[in-house]
Amino acid sequence: MLRAALDQVLRLLEMDSGCVLLLGPDGRLLPNPYCRQNGHCARMPEGDAGCAYQEIARRAIQVLEPVVAASDAPGTHGQSDPDVALLLSVPLVAHGKALGVLTMFSATKQRVGKQQLAILASIGHQIGIAVENARLYREAEQWARGMSRLHEISLELNAVLEPSEICRLITVQAATLLDCTAAGLFRLEEDGRVAVGVASYHMAAGGVDGMRLSLADTRLLGRLIEHDDPLVVEDVQRDPRIPPFLWQHYPMRALLGVPVRGAGDLQGLLFLVEADRPRAWQPAEIRLLLNFTNRAGVAWVNAHLHKQLELAAALEERQRIAADMHDGLAQTISMLALRNDQAAQMVENGRLQPALEELTQIQDIISVAGSDLRRSIASLRESPRPPCSLQEALDELSRHELNGAGPNVMFENEIPFALRLPPDEQDQIVCIIKEALLNAVRHAQASQVTIRLAASDTCLVVMVEDDGIGFDLEDTAVAAGNHFGLSIMRARAQRFGGDLTIVTAPGQGTRVLLQWQGTGAAQTAPTMSSLSAAIGTRQSTRSEMRDRSPWAN
Repeated sequence: MLRAALDQVLRLLEMDSGCVLLLGPDGRLLPNPYCRQNGHCARMPEGDAGCAYQEIARRAIQVLEPVVAASDAPGTHGQSDPDVALLLSVPLVAHGKALGVLTMFSATKQRVGKQQLAILASIGHQIGIAVENARLYREAEQWARGMSRLHEISLELNAVLEPSEICRLITVQAATLLDCTAAGLFRLEEDGRVAVGVASYHMAAGGVDGMRLSLADTRLLGRLIEHDDPLVVEDVQRDPRIPPFLWQHYPMRALLGVPVRGAGDLQGLLFLVEADRPRAWQPAEIRLLLNFTNRAGVAWVNAHLHKQLELAAALEERQRIAADMHDGLAQTISMLALRNDQAAQMVENGRLQPALEELTQIQDIISVAGSDLRRSIASLRESPRPPCSLQEALDELSRHELNGAGPNVMFENEIPFALRLPPDEQDQIVCIIKEALLNAVRHAQASQVTIRLAASDTCLVVMVEDDGIGFDLEDTAVAAGNHFGLSIMRARAQRFGGDLTIVTAPGQGTRVLLQWQGTGAAQTAPTMSSLSAAIGTRQSTRSEMRDRSPWAN
């Protein structure tokens, strides 16, 4: 467009040659002008003629009006070149600002009148507006391409949840986005006074991994952090702000540093390096990089949060397994040790038959413990089940836990809405009810077992009731023998603040009542008329709750 405009003006004014010089973002004339001579490409004049071009061009830009200089005019350099009789410079103006200048010369001396100058000024404005529009169009295209690339980069970054891989991708993508030689990423320590290198791309001398930058020793970094001002260095070897050891250790000529923010907080610093040549970083490039670092910072924070969640989940699972071992296996082993001592004492006293019976019961306990342990190991290998309500879990337990063996099991739900509890709490409840069912099968000789779920204003209650032979709770030998699992059930209940009550007597069956304060209790009225008065409050003692239970009589 500029070459075509220059040819037209040269032909209309009957000038021999000319050039268009554009201004850069810093207000200086760019070194590569558009030159034409008699409709053909030409080169910028050198020597005094070139100086004359530059001088008249700057004068026209300064006054924002066309400037004419004849070879015999004072203050020009035209007299040093006999081929230049007339110099004419027209500023290219858009919105009151010079974007460049159109300068022409003629070997023939001619007069340029005021009307021609006015026409030239108008042409300069039209060309200036065309230049501005072309620049805006090109910037819009570049911005659209950049945003499209940013979108692709965001998808790539958000697909990675490993922090070290995110850091590596940030350096690679940033260097590619601005077509730079190398890039380095530093993470800010918690005190905010030290930056530690975490990743680099094509950085010499082994990269920046582990490199520590003290912000107190480098004022540039402190300003970068405190004011969010990008660090823009066109030539590090000519910039006194850059310590010489930096560009001597890492080959670089140009440097661009920007903060990396995520979730509103400063996460680190990103540096781009041009190794072989100085570089004038353009405002559009800096804006694009800042846009990139905003997205990269979010992905970086997400990766760290995901890592923390993984660690927290692993720790929670370890704590759950440890608690299950403490509540189950550890107590079983303690029980076995106690009963083994009793069997040994019987043998020493010559009571061989009771000792044999005791050993048989110990073997039964070992078999049960082995089955429970294998079931726990199998559950760890299975894929996690989707979350379900407590009603669904208890119904599943009533239909499948006994696998068709033993007594008939029924589940009665008296809560009209799905009760969804925290996973750990629901798991403990299900384990307690499962143990109560297994006790009914192993020891109660029952034909019917009922699981019932109900609620009051303050409490949730699950009851397991069988019509078996029952037992005497005061008989410590019985309680410590066939029903050693009761201590494990109570330990599980205590883990989530529940109370376990056993109501039984020889020949009268057994009721196991589990009561706890739940958030879902207040959402429904009692489904049995005596429930509220019977269950009582959480502050009641265990014996009081047993006496006031809706199923105590």
